[in-house]
Amino acid sequence: MSTVIETIAAEVGFETAVIICEVWGDRTLYIPDCPGPDHPIAQDIGYEPLLKLVAIYGGQTIRPPVMNKSHIRKRRQCLLLKSKGMSTRQIAWVMDMSVNRVKRLIEGNEANAAWHDWADESDLLARNDQIALPLQTGRGPCRKQSGTGARKRSA
Repeated sequence: MSTVIETIAAEVGFETAVIICEVWGDRTLYIPDCPGPDHPIAQDIGYEPLLKLVAIYGGQTIRPPVMNKSHIRKRRQCLLLKSKGMSTRQIAWVMDMSVNRVKRLIEGNEANAAWHDWADESDLLARNDQIALPLQTGRGPCRKQSGTGARKRSA
């Protein structure tokens, strides 16, 4: 069973599916039966893609998932580090986030795991070389935080 966004990506195109998620993600979107070229949806995705969308969902209301770019970028970075052989704990240290957060990003949840896997295979992980890893901040389990107070001078 495919999700709404998988169907849109397959029938209308991946770029259109991404735009729909970015603009109307996590909101209800009514797809009219007979939209004109000046319809607000057509202004965002184009008239031809809108007509393809109407052929599938005309007269219906859909609720596309939200497309959070920073979430996807962090997930790609975590997956890249995992593919390089790093442990979840090491990834958490490099990414400056909790181990549980890294696990959730990598594993996802049942509701969105299929979408993330599909999107990763389609486009996102194809650009591994373009992913910029965050700089290490010097914080971690084995490093001391530098104090904020001034040092006392010994006489």
